[in-house]
Amino acid sequence: VVAGACGGLPLALQIAAALLKNSPRRSVGSLASRLADERARLEVLEFPDDELQPGVRAALRVSIDRLKSAEARMLRLLAIDQGVDFAAAAAAALCDLPRRQAEELLFSLEGTYLITGNDRGRWAMHDLVRAYLREALEEYADERRAARDRLLDYYAGTGATADAYLTARPGIPVPGGFACKDDALRWFDDNRANLAAAVRVSAQEGCHDIALIVSLALAEYLRQRRLFTEMVETQTSAVAAAQALGDVGLEASSMTALGVALIGARRFGEAIEVYRRAAAMYR
Repeated sequence: VVAGACGGLPLALQIAAALLKNSPRRSVGSLASRLADERARLEVLEFPDDELQPGVRAALRVSIDRLKSAEARMLRLLAIDQGVDFAAAAAAALCDLPRRQAEELLFSLEGTYLITGNDRGRWAMHDLVRAYLREALEEYADERRAARDRLLDYYAGTGATADAYLTARPGIPVPGGFACKDDALRWFDDNRANLAAAVRVSAQEGCHDIALIVSLALAEYLRQRRLFTEMVETQTSAVAAAQALGDVGLEASSMTALGVALIGARRFGEAIEVYRRAAAMYR
């Protein structure tokens, strides 16, 4: 667990070992518990009683200070996406850049080892880097807010488009953006955690329209993948968002989707009550 919290970073692992060696009464479990708190992690990972040895925060500061301004800006904004990883299209939306330019910056950042890429065209950063960058974002409130809104718009728009492929009926045209239904399913598979995070962030920030769009866009995908526990969570958020917007029609639609999720989760009594409420709204 400690090694996982350190992300395998040599400096972080060295500091963790020094902390345990310096305090023989400290258990590995207690250190793991402290490192589990992302907000405290950077504070913990400092060399004990040694001002000459840089901690993880200082080492990250040096690495980031060496970046070009465009690279530093992108890295800073990437910390906003709360998914496990992200696509170049999401990075482009965050930074308000053409996709090709965003991809070039991502490859450049990969060369600094501050982010990593994989063969599926996805990118990720370690939690320690993300924690440091979120501290830095506090100085850029307006930039952070604008980038967050662009990211949420991207997930809402692309999610709604992908959902159109999953719910398409014969003879009804679908919007461009995906080659076929399987392509849309793969997009949902890749971005599932990002979309769930977008629902949470939208609800927290009072962006109820975005929370509703993304939640409803996820409904058919989660049903097809039989991820009913997640579907209950997202459709509960959809109901709350519709209520906040005062839209009875969308609230009834959200209730219906929630009922489907509850049946899939075998919570039949709750499903019956939800359907009754939805029926009353429709009437």
